[in-house]
Amino acid sequence: MRTPTLLSAVAAGVPHGRWSQSAADRACRNLAAQVARYGDTLGHQLYRPVGSDDDLTGLLRTALQGVAHSMRLVTRGEGPGGEPDDAAIGVALTGLFSRLGDSRQREHVAFGIGDGALMVLRDGVWTGVFTPGETAAERGLRLPAAAQQVRCARLTTRPGDLRALCSSSLADLLVRPEVGDWFAGRWAGRQPHLTSFLSEVNVPVRSLGGDRTVVCLWDFGDARETPAAES
Repeated sequence: MRTPTLLSAVAAGVPHGRWSQSAADRACRNLAAQVARYGDTLGHQLYRPVGSDDDLTGLLRTALQGVAHSMRLVTRGEGPGGEPDDAAIGVALTGLFSRLGDSRQREHVAFGIGDGALMVLRDGVWTGVFTPGETAAERGLRLPAAAQQVRCARLTTRPGDLRALCSSSLADLLVRPEVGDWFAGRWAGRQPHLTSFLSEVNVPVRSLGGDRTVVCLWDFGDARETPAAES
């Protein structure tokens, strides 16, 4: 892409999928490859003036079809009749494009399939940009079978905001009043040390189950004006 852009991705496999861990890893890696393949065209769609996002959604759908094809190589020959076994590699995939550079307002495009979530922390309050689907059918969507069911949303953040791209089990904790406040108090406005971060993600609180996977992005705005960016 001509505009410097960060791609973040979280993939969470089905609890009993035999190859879901391998499929989740492949999904993230191949998503990066697909973005590189369509990077020039995607770049034009990501940061154009506000309008219909049909073309962007179509590009993302094409990219995710490529991801689905790559995932199916994990279980080639394992399913009935030698076909790939989709039930063994089901993955919920959520991605985020973030425009880089010093800025007082930062543009993002979130997209995904399944029950992954994108939460934003602003002024100590969590809000959901992407939340797990409202119906069982929406929550049950997975790659590779649901590659056509991509959703996307635009958002803008400002300095001090935190974006948390996460699996549904971690999102469940962030939306709970007391637990979400606990996370907000530790993550708001600062980037914790890695060991502290991992310990906090694994706080011994009962959740929906499944893995707690999260990518957190702190927005420092213009680095020349923000001492916190140096810490």
